[in-house]
Amino acid sequence: MKKLRIGRRAQRGELPSSPLELALYPAIADGHWQVPDRFNFTRDVVEALAHDPKRQAVTMLGKDGVIEPRSFLQLAERSARWSSLLRERGVRPGDRVLVLVGTNVDWLEIVLACLKVGAVVVPAPVTMSAATLEDRMAATGARLIVATRTAEPEIVRMVERPHVLYVDEAQPLLLSAPEQAPTHDSSPRDLAFVLTSAGTSGGPHLVAHTNASAFAARVAAEYWLDAGRGDAVWSTAPSGSPNSVWHALLGPWSRGAETLLHEGEFEPLERLDLIYRFGTTILNQTPAEYAALAQHSELGRFRPPQLRRLVSTGDYLDPEVSAVFEETWGLVIHDGYSQAETNVFVGNGAEAGFKPGSLGLPLPGHQVAVIDEGGHEVPPGAEGELAVRARTPTLFAGYWEAPDETKEAFRGDWYTTGDIATADADGFLWFLGRAADMLTSRGERFSPSASERALRLHDAITASAVVGVRDLERGGQFLRAFVVLAPGVEGSVGLEAEIRQDVGQSLAEHEVPREIEFVDELPTTSSGKVRRLELRERLIVGRPLWEMPPTTELEPGFLEPAEPTPAWDSVVGGWTLPGTAAELVEETETERLPDYVVVPEPEPEPVAYFEAFEPTPVVELTPEPDPVVETQP
Repeated sequence: MKKLRIGRRAQRGELPSSPLELALYPAIADGHWQVPDRFNFTRDVVEALAHDPKRQAVTMLGKDGVIEPRSFLQLAERSARWSSLLRERGVRPGDRVLVLVGTNVDWLEIVLACLKVGAVVVPAPVTMSAATLEDRMAATGARLIVATRTAEPEIVRMVERPHVLYVDEAQPLLLSAPEQAPTHDSSPRDLAFVLTSAGTSGGPHLVAHTNASAFAARVAAEYWLDAGRGDAVWSTAPSGSPNSVWHALLGPWSRGAETLLHEGEFEPLERLDLIYRFGTTILNQTPAEYAALAQHSELGRFRPPQLRRLVSTGDYLDPEVSAVFEETWGLVIHDGYSQAETNVFVGNGAEAGFKPGSLGLPLPGHQVAVIDEGGHEVPPGAEGELAVRARTPTLFAGYWEAPDETKEAFRGDWYTTGDIATADADGFLWFLGRAADMLTSRGERFSPSASERALRLHDAITASAVVGVRDLERGGQFLRAFVVLAPGVEGSVGLEAEIRQDVGQSLAEHEVPREIEFVDELPTTSSGKVRRLELRERLIVGRPLWEMPPTTELEPGFLEPAEPTPAWDSVVGGWTLPGTAAELVEETETERLPDYVVVPEPEPEPVAYFEAFEPTPVVELTPEPDPVVETQP
């Protein structure tokens, strides 16, 4: 960093005097943002902290079960070596580099090397398919892919072979690369990351963030994570997700804290053991991971003595799950609200108060409101869309090469999140649901969360998701539930009826699912969010609707026989009523005929009817004569 702007009141004499002070300098002072004129995270944070050779940066547990610590000095040297390899392969400032590496130290070193070069990091999951890789490469124009061998089978299936540097191939080259390398003097406006949104209600977006956003990540780390020196922060998000960038890399290190990494699948008992063994002081998990731990019988036995704070973001947090941890561990889960476009900007902070079930309060430096369709703030208690003013460096720079979509995301000066919320009189914000996921049934508008929670409380169900389906008969929507059954439980008609009856005791009538489908698993994003768009588009499986028992009383007149309409009977040679004996309809009294006008149809062309494997000859059709109506003189 060369110089800091502290609002309009910045004084040159107030500048920090050492690299360490610069590295950990607060992003906000007296309510004003302090954004440096030049900022490169690798140089101004990691290499600054590396001046203390013993300062520990990360502790990692690999797939081999070995716990491996790394200091900031080791990371700084390795990232410098990686940056030389990137430059040798033609990577220049502004070039995009696709990183397909697991949650390990290699991932940290590669990301730091990209930033040091001035390249734009495009993190992605190692399981990405060849088709998605081709789309991502074409969309971002990435110059290079850095990947582990796990991603190789899909990479070689790509139609156009990209330039690839595999991590294992790079290891011997790193030994001969220099420990020091030049750093690009990045501007806060230069792009640093292209992240991927969850895409739970629509297709995922490529979200561009600047170096100013990388600098501003320390705000959430200070006021929501509450991280500082001496803390060991474990953010369990996978390496390809935005949360891993903010809470396993940028945020904690900008506060001088150590981070923890684990390369492996989530398993509740192992997670409890690792929280204890790691000496975790701050745990950041998804609501789904907390829910799985809350159901584990060994939760009480694994109370970590060093653990002091639990936080969660990424999805709806069930207050009952938080209550389990409060009762068992004496700790509440502090919810936070974030998107790929924003980082955490609302949360239950360390000092700002706490209300169970709420998202919390806006973090310092963020003007947040619930607004209507016209972009006006609504009064407390009224529903509206959660929005944040576009005057904060934490906000994204735009969707990658999609100016129209970027413009649609704003309503005046407000970035609109697409989520429905309310604010209470104390300013706490309450999440109601994704706008696209909100349900309308029997005149009520509501979130599916209550229905999903009631379903999960059933002993036979381990996971659930509820979506709305257009109700062509009654209008509005009816609820379709997708549930994952517990091991050993088989779905049946009787179980469906039992589940409906059970949830009907705690839910309002409009919240009870009309349809229940048993599935092996729910479609989720890498961060554990349910992809509801896939569920809404999924065809119904199992018995047809007309074989399913109704869950509510039918409306008066629903499915009652309609008044019969006369039809021409060629055998009788006259108009008859369907369903009755072939008797001619009286044609002498006009008032007895149905109240409709008969419009003669044009003579049809001859058509052919086919049965399976046996074509029948063409049948000549004789048009039906118009009905003759005789009137009495």
